[in-house]
Amino acid sequence: MKKLVFLMFAFIIANSGQAQVGKEFSNKYSGSEGVRITYISSGIFDMMGQEIKDAQFGNISLESFQGMSVIDCDDSATIKRIKKDIDLKIQNEYELLIENKEDDKCTRIYRTKTKKRTDTIELIVITEEPEDINIVFIDAASMKKSKK
Repeated sequence: MKKLVFLMFAFIIANSGQAQVGKEFSNKYSGSEGVRITYISSGIFDMMGQEIKDAQFGNISLESFQGMSVIDCDDSATIKRIKKDIDLKIQNEYELLIENKEDDKCTRIYRTKTKKRTDTIELIVITEEPEDINIVFIDAASMKKSKK
């Protein structure tokens, strides 16, 4: 149930395209042991009502959602490789927004560092458990970009 809530949170804040880093990781780990990759397109929001599409969270709007990538892995050797790669990626390019530790689970949300920020906000949501890692890659357009 917690994973479902986590994925719904990711759906709600996403809105303008599959993150380039998400595409990079999806390509790299596709076919690896224990890895499941899911791409979610903007069509899912077409199936929901306009009320959902009009939702706004700070300066993020769902109106221009294009998709996102989710990588889930339960193979310990592959998890180690993914953790090493994602830690290198976020170390210099992303800032930590939220960290939540609960029992043996940790969820962190990162976004592109301020000096590199443009009208597109890149988000990475990572949930680590002892035998599983789940990473959601999101590009979200700020309100100033999505306004016409």
